Amino acid sequence: MMCAHTFILIFISLSFEKQSAMAGKIKIKDIAQRAGVSVGTVDRVIHNRGKVSQKTQEKVEQAMEELQYRPNVIARTLARRAPTRIFALLPYPYQDLYWKKIRQGVLEGFEDYDPFDIKKHILFYDQYDKDHFQSMFQSILTSRTDALILGSDFQKEAIDLLQKCDQKNIPAILINAEINSAPYLGFIGIDTFAAGRLAGRIISSTRNLRRILTLHIVQDIENTNHFKNKEWGMKEILHQSDLPFSCHSMSLNPVTTSQPEMADKIIRKIQEHNIDTLYVTNSRAHLVAPSLKKAFPELYIIGYDLVGTNISLLRRGVINVIIDQRSHLQGYLSIKTLTDHLVLSKKIHKKQYLPLNIIYPENIPDTPDQATKNQTYM
Repeated sequence: MMCAHTFILIFISLSFEKQSAMAGKIKIKDIAQRAGVSVGTVDRVIHNRGKVSQKTQEKVEQAMEELQYRPNVIARTLARRAPTRIFALLPYPYQDLYWKKIRQGVLEGFEDYDPFDIKKHILFYDQYDKDHFQSMFQSILTSRTDALILGSDFQKEAIDLLQKCDQKNIPAILINAEINSAPYLGFIGIDTFAAGRLAGRIISSTRNLRRILTLHIVQDIENTNHFKNKEWGMKEILHQSDLPFSCHSMSLNPVTTSQPEMADKIIRKIQEHNIDTLYVTNSRAHLVAPSLKKAFPELYIIGYDLVGTNISLLRRGVINVIIDQRSHLQGYLSIKTLTDHLVLSKKIHKKQYLPLNIIYPENIPDTPDQATKNQTYM
């Protein structure tokens, strides 16, 4: 004899199967009628072909959701005449361990989403050579490209590339450095101003830190707003405090300045202003931290990113705290996001800000390079 509980489960199961079958019978013309647009417009939204206005796309997506339309992913993948070609343009990994971790995340994403017939192309450029960057993105524009992942510290040149991609209807995912004045499909990374505010809170909550030197180790600080955002955010928090903080700043070009020269210039700055806190705005704290800690054992050093050399210095107490930007996860999510957009026709978020991790010697993760793929960050 069937119990009531079993009957309810069977009823729910049959109802779900019926709803799924009905959703599978939804046709493009049904969506068009519900949204009040043409069949061609719906087709462009579903298959990411051509341009539609943001308002029209939202109407179509709302109609799809109301009708519980779910695309047949397997059929769509088989029906494609050619694989989806995704290009990633990144700095050479050997130039900065931060970009090495991003590359690892991109490769892991390509591996996991390989069943969707995605063809990978990773191109590298010299992160200190704008001409090389431009020549590499020209090669992408002249290739058959379905989507682009871009990581760059060259803001002006990146804007030019994104504009040209937009003209060619190539969706682009921007990672690491957010650019609001250029067209792109989505950004994956951190809110750099919020990261600066976080650094400010660390400083203001740590006893006896009053005189801060912000250090940008970058070729052209005027062409990299995301570094300046980290400084501005930090200053905003400190200026809100009743404590008497004094802030100083300097930028050093790693191409024209050797590590010993960097250390000498920073030492003179520290002595001149009696600095007690060094705030390095990127992953390169390891370039100067050992020399500075030797000269000033009480100097409090804040850096970014869980790259190998920084982790080692953090364990030894040379670097005091690291703010991690989840570089590996940035790379992985760039592939996931493009797959969602190009293959699965999922709605993606324009900006995916990743949570920041504050790492002290006591909470260094065992596997900092492992992306947490099963978590969703929005």
